[in-house]
Amino acid sequence: MMEENDCTGPNCEQTISMPLLDNMEATLKADLDVRKLNKFLKRYISHEVKTEIADAMPDAMLKMMNESLLKVESLESRLDELMTKKEIKEDMAPTTSSAPINEICLDTREDCQNLNRDSNICESNDDDRRDACRMTCGYCEPMGHTFYLGFSPNIRTAQLIFSSVRRGVCNLTTLGSSTYAHILLENASRIHSLSGVASKEYKLKCNILTKLYVIEIRSDGVDGYIVIPTKYLSRQYIIPSYNQGSGPGTYLAIISTNQATEVEISQKGKSFTKASLNIDMEWNNYNNDKIDISGSYVEASKPVAVFSNIVCTSVGSCAPFSDMVIPMRYYSKTFFVPFFQGITLKSVRIYANSTCSINVYDASLNLLSAASLDIIKRFVEVNNTNMASIVSSCPSMVQLYSHKASNQKDFMTLITGIDKYLPHYYFTMPSYSSLLLIIIETAKKSALIIDGTTITPGRITEIQEPVNSYNKYSMFTFTISQGRHEAKTTNGASFGLWIYGTKDGFAFPAGYRISKT
Repeated sequence: MMEENDCTGPNCEQTISMPLLDNMEATLKADLDVRKLNKFLKRYISHEVKTEIADAMPDAMLKMMNESLLKVESLESRLDELMTKKEIKEDMAPTTSSAPINEICLDTREDCQNLNRDSNICESNDDDRRDACRMTCGYCEPMGHTFYLGFSPNIRTAQLIFSSVRRGVCNLTTLGSSTYAHILLENASRIHSLSGVASKEYKLKCNILTKLYVIEIRSDGVDGYIVIPTKYLSRQYIIPSYNQGSGPGTYLAIISTNQATEVEISQKGKSFTKASLNIDMEWNNYNNDKIDISGSYVEASKPVAVFSNIVCTSVGSCAPFSDMVIPMRYYSKTFFVPFFQGITLKSVRIYANSTCSINVYDASLNLLSAASLDIIKRFVEVNNTNMASIVSSCPSMVQLYSHKASNQKDFMTLITGIDKYLPHYYFTMPSYSSLLLIIIETAKKSALIIDGTTITPGRITEIQEPVNSYNKYSMFTFTISQGRHEAKTTNGASFGLWIYGTKDGFAFPAGYRISKT
């Protein structure tokens, strides 16, 4: 084939000229479209090159090369995905925006779950997440595959309330025993009754990410809490408790998640006891001495699960106060105080491991109380029916204690900081008579939807507006049926969400942001 007869024109890179012979053996020329052939040839040549390299290259060098290629391919794939989602928004350009980083980075809930499963992104430090535009923990709820449970001697029955993203199976094992149960999560939720739980500890392992609530049941009352997945446990805790009533005492349980774990418990600045635990081992203390153990400090060499239970409180009814204690790493500084329907008397305790100042305000931002928290006692109590917000100068935990009304029972609940609010929740309402309490910026209420629909005024039973006139937040109670639900905002605005039942005496957050203060 002569060079002057080769293909010319704009499509020649996609065309190849080949000599042909007809039956008369006369030379002909054909221009063939070989775009698909080019792709095949690239794969073929790549394979041949790799084969030749493999023959000449030591195994160790070949392994390094293959691993590098896989990493490049993975990065290219993720880049294509991000470009498709338009999640890269001029990240090379400087920005002076004062908006929270999670409003700039647009990782989705699915990204969060995938990244957390593959690389435990929510455990990375803030700088790493920010540099990678991976503030996915702003969308992460406390979901996990593994959980620990501990029950005091006076709790006979419990409900395990599951809420997941899809159908799955969990295995519940009694620690120190071969006893176990299979729990099927149909329709991505389940309410599982558990009897004979007194003085027992359990380990729950699921094949899907799930959220777990527990309601502990006694003849004279119930209480509930959200269970912290094992991967989010930590080494330092301050114990929330309360004054005991006429009944039996206080229960504190610690379960180790690792081998060779050293634990020390201090009370009022003095060492109380030490324990050495291996994996799945438990230490507990059940005292009948009417000692308020609030502010006790737990420090472990490795992550542990911590449970606090007051069997009979002194605030009115002899009802249990129970909670799974949150690690200090998830403390906050600013809080709105939920107003649970029908609860007119309440107190709060603010816990911290530093000397700091505590200011309590009403809804108009008038200062109601100013207190100083010292590192020896580690908590301060405030009683005021008008308190609407709390500001601490150091990372703190806030617990609310309801005081009995004529037709209600008492409860203790964690108040999450406003930095722990989420834009999205999966949750399952218990079988008890229950309500939802929502705290959200007033201007963003219209973006709130539950189970795909906006909230109609007829389903709101009580409104408090504003929660705080300075920040312009609203609070309202909402009726909803038993079972699994989804709440979110269409504009990504975060809001606080509590599940509660004042008739039976329980309240707990439906979820909260897993991130360091």
